[in-house]
Amino acid sequence: MNNSVAAYAIELLDESGGTCDCCGEASRSVWGMIHHGDATVAAYWMHWTVGHLDEPGANLDLVIGAWGEAATPDERAAVSLLYRQPLRA
Repeated sequence: MNNSVAAYAIELLDESGGTCDCCGEASRSVWGMIHHGDATVAAYWMHWTVGHLDEPGANLDLVIGAWGEAATPDERAAVSLLYRQPLRA
């Protein structure tokens, strides 16, 4: 039995910022790759507007599966998540 566990590592590839068209607040985007040991297992992209995590929230898109020269798009699946921070009473 192999007791070694490879950790997941998040690689930030880039980030950007701008102004939200709806409210004029600062918006942010970050994107990169997720690795497990030597293998790349996912890509991510996240976008949110500062101060608006309760509504509309933050969007997180993941593309999960095999990456690299031998990998095909059929080996990956897309997942989109919406995070909303609860309002404090």
